[in-house]
Amino acid sequence: MLIHLGYHKTATTWLQQYYFPCHSQIDFVGKHEELWSQIISPHGFDFDVEIARAFFYPKLESARCDNLFPVFSSERLSGNPHSGGYDSKIIADRLKQVFPDSKILIVIRKQDEAILSSYKQYIKVGGICTLREYLHPPRDGRIPLFRLEHWQYHKLIDYYAQLYGKTQIQVLCYEQFKQSPRQFLTELAEFMGISDEEYFPITTKINESLSDLAILLKRRINRWHGNDSLYPITPKFPKCTQFLWNTYLKFEHYPRIQKFNAHFSECIQDTIGDFYAESNRYLSEQYQLDLNSYDYRMS
Repeated sequence: MLIHLGYHKTATTWLQQYYFPCHSQIDFVGKHEELWSQIISPHGFDFDVEIARAFFYPKLESARCDNLFPVFSSERLSGNPHSGGYDSKIIADRLKQVFPDSKILIVIRKQDEAILSSYKQYIKVGGICTLREYLHPPRDGRIPLFRLEHWQYHKLIDYYAQLYGKTQIQVLCYEQFKQSPRQFLTELAEFMGISDEEYFPITTKINESLSDLAILLKRRINRWHGNDSLYPITPKFPKCTQFLWNTYLKFEHYPRIQKFNAHFSECIQDTIGDFYAESNRYLSEQYQLDLNSYDYRMS
C-alpha cells in the first residue's frame, strides 16, 4: 500500500482527483475524511490502534482481493502549515502503528513558493493576518502557529525513513510535476509497481491561487466574515461580505488585476534568507534529488 503525505500545495488535490481514483490498478481507499477521523483528529488519550485497524483493514483486504494497489492520501498527514506542523511526528507514529508495512510518498516544493501559496490559502479560507504577521506570529505558547521549521523537509522525510526504511520512501518535486508531469507520474508508478501507460489530464489546473489584489481585499473582508478556526468569531455580516467577495471575483481574471504586485515574494525572501539551504543540500545528497535544477536555495 501507499501512504501519500502531501506536503500542502504540491499538486495533492490533482493526484486525489485525477490520478489515484482513476488509475485502473489503484484502489483509493483512504481519503482525507477517513484519515482525519481515525488517525489525525483523535486526542492523544483517545487514539486507539485497534479501532483504526478495524476501520481500515477490511478496505485493504477488499483492494487486495480485487488485485488493486491500496492508496491513502491526505496532505494533512504532513502537518498543517498554519500551525507549524506541530503534530506531524505524532501522526507518523500513529501511521506506523496502524500500517507497519507501507510505501511513503512525499512531494516537496521550493520553500518560498510553498509558503506564499500556503499564505494565500490561509487568506482564502478565512485568515486575517498580514503576510508579515503570518510569518512572525507571537510565541506565547497558547496555540501552535506558523513556523519556518515546518518546511525543513529533511526532518519529516528522515523520520519516515527511520520508521519504514529508506527504500520505502519516494520523494518527488512539485516543480517536476509542473515541468515534466509525464516523468513525474512515471516515477510514481514505478515506485508503486503499477502501469504508467494510462492517460490522465495533466494540464488540468486545480485550486489556482488568487491574485495579490484579491488577497489584500479578502483579508479585509475576512474581518467581518469570520466563522472559521483561523478567525473564530460570530460573523456580523456574512451575506453582505459574501456578496462583496462574489462581486469582486467577476473581475479577478482581468489582466490589470492579475499584474498587480503586492511584493509578497520579496517579504518572504527577506524572512527566510538562507534558512533552508542546509536542509536542501542534505536532502539533495541523501535522496538523490536534483534540487539545484529547480532553483531551491542551496547556499
